[in-house]
This record gives sequence, C-alpha cells and structure tokens, in this order.
Amino acid sequence: TTLAPDAQGSDWVFLFKLFLLSSAGGATVKLGSVAVGIPEADSPSVAATLLLVALATTAATSAWALKRESGESKPVFDKDEMMASIKSFGIAGTISYILTELIFWAIALPGAYFGYHASTGEWLSLETDIAQIAGIAAAFVTGVRFLVPVRMGVALALTPFCEENIVRRFSDNADR
Repeated sequence: TTLAPDAQGSDWVFLFKLFLLSSAGGATVKLGSVAVGIPEADSPSVAATLLLVALATTAATSAWALKRESGESKPVFDKDEMMASIKSFGIAGTISYILTELIFWAIALPGAYFGYHASTGEWLSLETDIAQIAGIAAAFVTGVRFLVPVRMGVALALTPFCEENIVRRFSDNADR
C-alpha cells in the first residue's frame, strides 16, 4: 500500500495511515529498547512524549491540511515563489535575506545548545549518546523547517530598511 494522499482514498485516510505508521514505529523502537535492555530515562512521561509527537505532526502537516481543506491547487507556502519575490528586490532583497539568516542562525544554534542544557542539566559533548543526539537533531531540524516561512517573511519585511540604509548609502558613497 502507498501512503500518498489521494492514491487509495481521501486525505483523512492518508492522515490516519500516517498516524498508524508513526505509532507502530514508536512502539517498535520502544519494544526494541526494552528487549535489548536499554535503561529508561529517570522520569519518562508518556503524556509529554505524546504532546511532542502531536505538536511535531501538527506542525509538519498543518499547511498541507489547510491547503486540502480550502481546495487550493497550489501550496499554502511556496518557497520558490517567496525566494523569487525576495530576489526581485535585487541587492536589497539579497542583503535582507542574508541578514535574516545570519541573525536566525546566530540565535538558533546557541539557543538549542543552551536549551538542551537547561532541560537536562548536562552539556552536549562528544560523549553524549548518539541516539540522543539524533533525536535532538531531528527535533531541531523540524523546528528550523517550520520557521522557513517566518524567516522569508522577515527578509521581505527587512528589504525596505536594507534598501534605504545599506544599498543607498553605499551606492551614494560610490558615486562620490
């Protein structure tokens, strides 16, 4: 069977299959860790785990579900269209995009590192369990991908500022 929407039924059937596959995968990992004898966390919380899975799934599928509900044929957020819009502003658009990305990553990477320390009480290091690092990386990538439309929107909003305060100033100085 395929998991693609509309291949064998409605979109809700697809979401149900996705939920079942995710649940089965989680159960397999859990049962496998019990069978192998991997020790439990100090205070596991099924409710917190389910909440995190639900939030990640909602974030990953919300734009798709909204698009399907409204009957639109194009995606709610089209990254290529947004990037073309940024590029259409020329140098100012490019500078605003670069500034937005630099600021985002300057906040996101240290934020993830210190956030991990705040939540666990330990620092990430080369001795940290590889499975734990993989889980952290997956959560981080999900969050970063979720914020792509926000980052591009900020870049578009920052474009007039860059035009006025960076591009014009340097072009005026070059003319002198």
